[in-house]
Amino acid sequence: MTAIGTGVAVYSSNQAANAQSSIAIENAKAQQAAARASSQSQQMALRFQQLQQDAISQSSSLQAQALLAQSEAATTAAQQNIRRQREQFDALVAQQYAALGQAGVSPVTGSPLDALMANAAVEQEQEMLMRDEDEDRRRQAVREAVALQGTSFSAGTQSSLLSLERGGARQQGRMAVAQAGLDAMSARAGARGTRNAALGSAVGSLGGLAVDGARFRSSYKTVS
Repeated sequence: MTAIGTGVAVYSSNQAANAQSSIAIENAKAQQAAARASSQSQQMALRFQQLQQDAISQSSSLQAQALLAQSEAATTAAQQNIRRQREQFDALVAQQYAALGQAGVSPVTGSPLDALMANAAVEQEQEMLMRDEDEDRRRQAVREAVALQGTSFSAGTQSSLLSLERGGARQQGRMAVAQAGLDAMSARAGARGTRNAALGSAVGSLGGLAVDGARFRSSYKTVS
């Protein structure tokens, strides 16, 4: 191979290596941009889902708290109503005792006693009914609150899992960007190796040409 041919070969190899390196760099940029866009899109979708679960968790918890507070207030009101009714009944019994005493009738025997005892039984039955109704309402409120707290806990757990998934998506995006950079570096290293190999081949060829030239000159002088 002549020196010109060697130079052309080296030039061609360098051009091919440069093109290879440029293509690798552009591909890496495109892959990095795509990885970032995909990661950001995935993170945004997961963040939206996480916000939804957070809202459900907070709303359910607040509803449970409000329900228990309302139940407590209703129980307090029911107890007050029971106490007022008992006080009113006690006042009525006292009036009846006084009226019987003024009439000269004994309230502890016979029909007056039977009537007072019957009224007391009715009062006790009404009080027990009010207590039972309040207890049933309270238990129902507790069951609903427990269900709401369960929904809140479940949504909170889902939010935590989505947060972890977002972190994984972020890490995967970073790894994809880094891998694209490594691929570009590898391609550039390959191109550099191609250029070095071409240069080494050229040096070898030129060295061979120099040796051949020296031999030719030596042979020419001997003949002369």
